[in-house]
This record gives sequence, structure tokens and C-alpha cells, in this order.
Amino acid sequence: MNRFVRGSIVVLVLLLAGVGSPVSGEPEAPRYGGVYIKNNIYSEPRSMDPIYALGASTIMVQMNIFDGLVRVDADRNSVVPDIAERWTHSPDGKTFTFYLRKGVRYHDGTEVTASDFKHQFERTVNPDNLSPHMARLTGVVGLKAFQEKLAKEISGIAALDKYTLRISMEKPNILLPYYLTGTWASAVPQQVVERLGKDFGTRPVGSGPFVFESWARGRELVLRRNPSYWRKDKRGNRLPYLDKIVFRLIQDMSAVEAEIQTGTLDSAYIRASAYLKYKNHPLFKRHLVEGVEFYTLHIGFSLDAPGVPWRDKRVRQAINYAIDRKAIVDVVLHGMAYTATGALPFPALADDQTLKGYEYDPDRAKRLLVEAGFPNGFSAKITTTDSPNYVSVVEAVMGYLKVVGIRLQPEILESATARARIQEGKFEWYYSGLGGEGHPLIYMQRAFHSRYAGPGGNHTRYRNPRIDELLDRAAETRDANTMMRMVREAERIIVDDAPWWFFGYLKGVVVQQPYVRGLRAVPIDMDWQPLEEVWLAWPPKRR
Repeated sequence: MNRFVRGSIVVLVLLLAGVGSPVSGEPEAPRYGGVYIKNNIYSEPRSMDPIYALGASTIMVQMNIFDGLVRVDADRNSVVPDIAERWTHSPDGKTFTFYLRKGVRYHDGTEVTASDFKHQFERTVNPDNLSPHMARLTGVVGLKAFQEKLAKEISGIAALDKYTLRISMEKPNILLPYYLTGTWASAVPQQVVERLGKDFGTRPVGSGPFVFESWARGRELVLRRNPSYWRKDKRGNRLPYLDKIVFRLIQDMSAVEAEIQTGTLDSAYIRASAYLKYKNHPLFKRHLVEGVEFYTLHIGFSLDAPGVPWRDKRVRQAINYAIDRKAIVDVVLHGMAYTATGALPFPALADDQTLKGYEYDPDRAKRLLVEAGFPNGFSAKITTTDSPNYVSVVEAVMGYLKVVGIRLQPEILESATARARIQEGKFEWYYSGLGGEGHPLIYMQRAFHSRYAGPGGNHTRYRNPRIDELLDRAAETRDANTMMRMVREAERIIVDDAPWWFFGYLKGVVVQQPYVRGLRAVPIDMDWQPLEEVWLAWPPKRR
């Protein structure tokens, strides 16, 4: 029996299985049990230690093992309580006090305390640990003295008692709760971390809905249900519903499609190459979860490299004029993105009519190159991952730039290797996406503030004192409208400076089996699903 016939039979079985689903119109009651299998198409997670929480492949797993003081509501994209049942801030916006729930326990049975959070924050900003999140707590009283080893602790982070944590800032920063929604700010048991040392990254202990069970590198990572998890659903049912979650490392999209077809994967984030297939599939077209993600696809230019043509702003502007974004989105990505006018992926700002961005104008690009002293163009190397989406975009870009005399040599690397090279600044150009942030100001800080130059997110090493000043002032203001005016002003300057080729805002698409419930369009990242709320309406008939 050939693969096409086998696949058709399985699809028929799945269609028939859907006949038994409720049709009364009443909300389905969540069903407990079952093993949920999803793919991870990106790369091997780096570590399960939250201080190294970077990239979707890592965070999608960590967020199900750990809890933080606060979290992002996936539906409203707002900060809501987590282990901290409430928090307050002083009238001047400098002091935040978090009040922890009593009785929240780690997977080893010990209780989560305020001192655990203090210890975790000090681990994160300790330069010896090389966490990419060291800049997240900039402005906390006593941070500099701690990092320079002039103090044994951060004086501005204090465990007032077992369940009360106070964080004091040098300047007002009402965005602090947004920063603390990151997985890096999770609760970890201090005694376990100190006992295991670096091994904590492969033997993690958190307080989240699922317990780490096993990790077969290159194959799969398995989590099991935490029977003592404290959270409940809206009906008062204890979470999570699933017995286990299996994250399978399958980067080949054809293999992903085959496993979705045969029912051995319950859901999968899909690439543009498969988008139209599933949009028109007789079964799966009704089981797609899709929406805009807060990621901006871009080419970043190494601005620290001495004597290169793209140190000249006119060259970077020429590159932005030379490429037809819409054609690449429509033809190469099959519409699975939105063309960008600037850096911010957030729809409210992307629709700002005062920011026009760069139109496709190859003649203007050629004139700018002549003005910059490169009438015959130049050569450059562009680094990207071996993702088919990324490779196809780079190939299209190469064609457009060749017309204006810029000759690109692609450097295609495995995802983890490419990410490391980009973070370390070992590139001339790179093509990638940046996102995973829930607030426009935090996104702009991470992407373009000099404080984040390097692994923190500002991979181009873009440095502009005016941008630093605007973003710092925006963080200190108490008025949301004033803050956003400063963010918009900073974006206009950045678009003119063109440290990126601004390509597109990502559309995320997940295909799921008919029995999967609880997945939703998460704008921060479609793979950052709160899996404690996912359940299987009926047992899958796995092959």
C-alpha cells in the first residue's frame, strides 16, 4: 500500500472520528488524561535552566516546567498574577512589592518562597553565568555593585518575609511587571540549584504544571503532569488536564506533514511551504490556529565591522529600497506574513499611517549606492538557518540585490549554530526574526538599545545615544500616551537609520488534530501555548 493511500485512509478515519464529537452546542467539559505530542521545528533546546531562556525551542518547554511571579494572559496580552497573587507599587513608581501565594510547591515538594526569587534574579544578572537576560533588571538599586562584586547581594531586591518580595528601582519603571513575565524570572529552588550546579539545566525542578521526565537529545523531551499544581480552570477543575507532553524534534517539514497525516503528531507549527496545502485540506482547513505574531523578520547588518560598505546609512537605505517585500511575502511565503513598514510588529503601531517605511524603488537604491561611493556595488556574506522558509527568502533577496550590484554569498547553518553566531556577532549580515515580547517599549529596548547590544537582542550592535535617551525616558514616564509617542519617535529614527532591512511581521499557523482542544492564537509566540489548558476530546488512534 503506497504512502498516499495510507494517508488517505488515516484522514478518513480522522474525519469519521469527528462524527462522535459533541454537537449539542453546549461547551465541552475538559477531559483528563492522554499524551499530547507536538513538534519542535526549530532546534535542540539550549538548556532547561531559565536563566538561559532564549528562543522558541527552549521557552516553549521551560514555560510548562516553571512559574513566575507574574505571567502574560495569552488571550489579552496583559500581565496577570501567577505565584504572586497581587502586587503594588509606590506612588513614585520606584518600589514594587509582590505578595506570594502560600502553599505553592516545587516538584520536589518544597515550598516556593520570596528568597527563591531573589536568588534567581541574582543568578540571572551575575556576569559569571553569561545569561542573555543580564540587562533585564537594569536600574534596580544595588545591581551595579553586585555585578562588580562590591556587594554579595542586590540590596534593592529583598525578601521581607517568606511570602513578600520587594524590588526597588533607582528611577520610576512601571514596566517592571512586564519584564518579570519572562521565563528567565521563574521560581527555582535555591537548594536544588546550588546542589546540582550546571546539571540543573538537564535536571530542572520548577513549580509549573508539568514535571521534567526525560530528554533524549536530538529526538524528544518528555514532561509529565504535576499532580500538585495549584492552578485551577474557570470551572474550578484542577490543572493540567494532560498526563504527558512529548516535544519531538522534527525539523524536516515533509516529515512533520507525514506525521500529522498519519496522526502521530497532535499539533505542529507549520512553515510557509505547507500553508496553502492545509488551508485547502478537506479536514485540516477546519483545524488551523493562526494569527499575527509579535515578530519582525529582518536582515541585520553588523555595525561593529570596520570599513564595510553598510556602515554608511545610505547603503542600508539602498538595500531597503532594492527589495520588493510584498512580492516575497506573496510568492515565497504564500502570504504567511505581513509586509513591514518599520521595526515594531505590534498591529496598533504597524498601522501608524505616519510611518511609511521603504517602497520598492531599485532606481533610488542605485542612486544611493552611487552617492555612497559604490557605483559597482559590493560583496557580502549573509548568515541564516537551514529552515526552508529562511533559505527561500534569502535566495529571493539575493536576486533583488544582484540587480543593484550587491552580490550576496549565503552561509546556511543549523539553527542552533546560526543563532550562536548571530548572538556572538560573528556575521556580516544575518536573516532572522526578533520577537517574543509583550510590550512595544520592551521590544524596542531589546532590539535597539545599546544596553542590549549582543546576545540580549540587539545583534547588529546598533548604538545611537538619541535612541537610548528616548527609550530610557519612555520607561520612566507614568503616562502611557507619552510613552508611546516616544516609542514611535524612536522607531522613525531607527527606520531612517536602517540597521535592519525591515521585511515582514510574522503570521503564526498551527495545524491540530480534530480532537485537540485549548490551543489559541498567542500573539507573543504561537508556540508559547499554556499547555496546562490543552486537552484531548477523545483518545487518538495512534499508529
